[in-house]
Amino acid sequence: MNSPGPTMLVNYHPASTEPEIIDLQALTECGFPVARMVVVPSAVEEEFYRLNNLAVQLEAHFAGIDPSDPDDEDIEDLAPGAEVLVNGRYLLDEFIDRFYELISSLPDDVRVRRPGENGSSGRGGRGSLLSVKRAWSSDWLFEPLWARLSSGGPLLPTPRGLLLHAAALDPLPHALARDASALLGKPLSLFGEPATGISRIIELPASGRVRDRE
Repeated sequence: MNSPGPTMLVNYHPASTEPEIIDLQALTECGFPVARMVVVPSAVEEEFYRLNNLAVQLEAHFAGIDPSDPDDEDIEDLAPGAEVLVNGRYLLDEFIDRFYELISSLPDDVRVRRPGENGSSGRGGRGSLLSVKRAWSSDWLFEPLWARLSSGGPLLPTPRGLLLHAAALDPLPHALARDASALLGKPLSLFGEPATGISRIIELPASGRVRDRE
């Protein structure tokens, strides 16, 4: 494929800045029972924006906003239209074909999420594909959009990767988490299900409470 596309976690080797992906790969390489997992790299989201000319359209949509002094009511009014813009654009056929091919190796109920987040569920190939687009368009919900603009950040979100795997995120045995923590040199909690393996890693701070982003 000339364009960036999805891949299985075990075949995903470009440099990653996502700590959870790095940890999942490390556990996989050391023989831990990590679930089958599809990665949609951040380059796919970047290309989706570029091919659909979304940057220009979204900047035009928010043209009346003063970036140095955004108004929360104006942002709240404009956010739904931005979400519709992203959801209404198309993915390349070659991406979709490869996506369906890979997703067929996962259970019917799939979780689609950003690394470090819980994400949402989709069912089957079509449902999972729609969940990918919803993950991208969720950056245009009022809360994340306002968080970017009110802090002086850019209008456009930074592209990030996505993980797709079995939907269940049940706590896995403490002994497994203990061994993974020893290997990676930091306290961890592991989630997934025994039948499919580790699907989520959460790093624990010194206090022992979960460091998480919802």
